[in-house]
Amino acid sequence: MLTIQNKIHCQYEELPALIKKQKEDACFVVSGRFRKCPEELLKEYYAECFDVPQDFTLNEDDFSEISDAIVHTQQNIKIELDLSKVTGLYQITGFLMLPQLVGIELPECIVSILSYAFYGCSNLSYIGIPEGCESIQEDAFSDLPSLRELKIPDSVKNVSPKMLTGCFNLEKLECSVLDCVDGFIISEGGTRLVRYSRNKEIINIPPGIKIIEEKAFYNSNIEKVVMPEGLKKIMPSAFSYCRNLKNADIPTSVEEIGEDAFYCCESLERIIIPVGVKKISDRTFLNCISLKEIYIPDTVQEIGQQAFYECDSLSKVRLPSGLKTVYDESFGCCMSLENLKFSSDINVLQQMSVLTQREIDELLKMVESEV
Repeated sequence: MLTIQNKIHCQYEELPALIKKQKEDACFVVSGRFRKCPEELLKEYYAECFDVPQDFTLNEDDFSEISDAIVHTQQNIKIELDLSKVTGLYQITGFLMLPQLVGIELPECIVSILSYAFYGCSNLSYIGIPEGCESIQEDAFSDLPSLRELKIPDSVKNVSPKMLTGCFNLEKLECSVLDCVDGFIISEGGTRLVRYSRNKEIINIPPGIKIIEEKAFYNSNIEKVVMPEGLKKIMPSAFSYCRNLKNADIPTSVEEIGEDAFYCCESLERIIIPVGVKKISDRTFLNCISLKEIYIPDTVQEIGQQAFYECDSLSKVRLPSGLKTVYDESFGCCMSLENLKFSSDINVLQQMSVLTQREIDELLKMVESEV
């Protein structure tokens, strides 16, 4: 049942076509009581509640009309949907950015919840997922700040690690393939950190974590993160848009840091790349405008495209002796950069053909000024 908790919300013309087609079977609520609703009554009054008949079969076009009807309601309206008995619908999508939606019971016939199905439903606090559902795709429940509990049935075996991006208030997760411990959503026997679902400023990642997954801390409010020794990989965008992050000590065990890992960490001031890392990936520290100090070990052989692009506070960099490749704009728009120190001779720099000739000339001038 679609339940409206406010007074009035929707004229007859705004009701989904499936309700219009089934008007004799639709229910209309006046003063909290259900009664049959002929067409003239629907036109005369505003709907406070309407019911999808339990034996009604939906196709995807019909289903989209429900979300379309919600879109056209006032944003202060609170809506709960019970579609549990609806048949004929096997995939759920299309409830993007609906602040009116506060709860939904999904059809028992659902097999898959698609990407971005409920993305940005800022007031959604309850999602009933039926036993029999098998797959939940990436970002299906992204940016749901009101979601505090979620139960995923045992039938769901294919779960995207990115399904809960931005669910910062999630306190309880029941799932056979994921655990939630103090806000850390963890998979594969406690070795992969999938998401962090709290808004604490200082966090200690639990011991035993080997991989921090893509977007695990995306857009969170953390200021300091302590990573455990034994951590091996920081995946792409793991800390991107953590604008308050000032301190991120990367343990010596880390061997791989992915693209965009610290993208737009605007408060980050200092970073030490561990010995053993061979590549600083594309855009790893792009737009880290407060970054003043960076230590790059001699094991690094490649600095990717725009790796330090727009690091406005970066004034001095020592490039490693093992460096083989620097790409165009690796240090682009670093407005304060004055010195680049090379452990290798100038010939190595000249062999970096991926640099433009203008950049080679500028780098040569910087080196000559140091001599």
